[in-house]
Amino acid sequence: MRLQKAIGVDFPILSRILGEDNLDSILEQYVLAHPSTSYTIRDASALLPKFLDTHTSTLDLPTWASELAALEWALVDLFDYPDELKLTLSELSQIEPANWLGLTFKWASDVRWLHSSYCFKDMLSIEDVHNPTFQQSTYRVWRNDEEVYWAALSGHEQQLYQLINEGRAFGEISTFFGDQLGLTEGSNVLFKNLSQWVSEGMFSAL
Repeated sequence: MRLQKAIGVDFPILSRILGEDNLDSILEQYVLAHPSTSYTIRDASALLPKFLDTHTSTLDLPTWASELAALEWALVDLFDYPDELKLTLSELSQIEPANWLGLTFKWASDVRWLHSSYCFKDMLSIEDVHNPTFQQSTYRVWRNDEEVYWAALSGHEQQLYQLINEGRAFGEISTFFGDQLGLTEGSNVLFKNLSQWVSEGMFSAL
């Protein structure tokens, strides 16, 4: 029972929407299926999103429950994640112009990407209970300066995410946005989003 309560604390929004008693019943089955083998309960919640996804029908859960649980778990998982050196705007400013075209970026280890069929916007910051809307969404969850944040990607951010994930160099990314939006607007969009992600600690140091 104590382990169930500890796990429940990691999923306050899921508990609020499903109901505390309902979640307790689900967690009782989860603990039986995945008994803790560690001296700490730190990772006891890690498999809950997959458990909910596997048992959505048998537990009579809404289809979005496992995806919301995955988002909440990512916020918990990164809270005490080890620090690492991050890429900074100052470091970027020292790169020689000739070296920019071949520059590639690597996500920091305390960044998570979640793909969902639902929009969870505002659900983690307001008190009213409501179901998410159906909308294909990609979320980024990251840790910076000992705080954990999350946000849904905009259209341009989604494109930038995909290009960086593919290992594209800055020159290729710049050409892509230039072709899509025109040279001036493409450059503005790219530098705005890239600068924001650097300032938020999304990338490992070069």
